[in-house]
Amino acid sequence: MNQGFMWSGTTKHHPDIQKQYLRWYPEINGKRTKQPPNDVRITPKSVMLWYLGDGSLYANNKENTISIQLSTDSFLPEKVRFLANKLNSISIHCHRTNDNRIRISSKGIPAFFNFIGDKSPIKCYDYKFDRVPIWRFSSKRMSEVANDLDISYNRLSHLVKIGKIDCYRASEKGRPRLLPEHIEQAKKLKLEGQLY
Repeated sequence: MNQGFMWSGTTKHHPDIQKQYLRWYPEINGKRTKQPPNDVRITPKSVMLWYLGDGSLYANNKENTISIQLSTDSFLPEKVRFLANKLNSISIHCHRTNDNRIRISSKGIPAFFNFIGDKSPIKCYDYKFDRVPIWRFSSKRMSEVANDLDISYNRLSHLVKIGKIDCYRASEKGRPRLLPEHIEQAKKLKLEGQLY
């Protein structure tokens, strides 16, 4: 070549890897394009690896908001919706964005980290966990607690408002979140007949 020398190399391939390639890179319009197969498994390990390799955490401390984005850029929109539905089916609240990615809302953050764990298995990815405030791992919204305990949201809200059930607020005007110890208070009051 005019610019100099160029080297290339190849390796022998294993038939199992070839099968996976055919599963993950189906032929679409005469071209092989990466797409999740219909039998893809959503497991704690697979979602953890997805988050480590193609996930981003967005935390805005000033506005007290947080979300996670999982990259799915090259997938067909229907495949992104398919993956979002699989995550929603295990209570990880998310949706397909206009830029064809999956966004996990703050409502889905606790379920997401409960599913994959709250620590990185690889030290260099600690930052994807360390920036998440501890309360986000285990807190629940009042509506979720009311639903879980099969009690009136209005009654629960009233008892939180008058201080009969403690809550956590990330800011002075922040929405109340119930931590595990607050949920235990609610369960006790339900047993006593004060929550119905």
